[in-house]
Amino acid sequence: MKFSFFKCTGADFSSLSHSDSIFNSLYLKTWFIQLRCYLCINQTVVSTLSDSIDRADFLLQKLLQKHEAVKGENEFLKQKLSKAEADLKLSNEELEQVQEKMRVISLAKSLDTDESENKKDLKLKINEMMREIDKCIALLNN
Repeated sequence: MKFSFFKCTGADFSSLSHSDSIFNSLYLKTWFIQLRCYLCINQTVVSTLSDSIDRADFLLQKLLQKHEAVKGENEFLKQKLSKAEADLKLSNEELEQVQEKMRVISLAKSLDTDESENKKDLKLKINEMMREIDKCIALLNN
């Protein structure tokens, strides 16, 4: 009689007589103990592997949540940066306008005085302004 669960070991018990049944039962008991140990070890390995997979899945979910949070914060910061850049541009334009007004006021004050030195400064400023106007006209013509 050949036992099918011994196929992996290649054991053939068909040649054993009735007197060898003690050997047969001892061998079977040993084999079952080994099988239980093997199954127990495999179950532990599978359990450990399953735990590792669960842990990896948990960590991946946390990572994805953090990624989404960082993406949201990044979008918020991009909008904040755009607003700050627009505000800066507006402030620079206002500054240029105020500086131009100051130049005009300074020129107007110099016209009010009759001193010869101020007249000389006034002529220099007028000549400078005319050169700037000529440059602007030349740029417009191109």
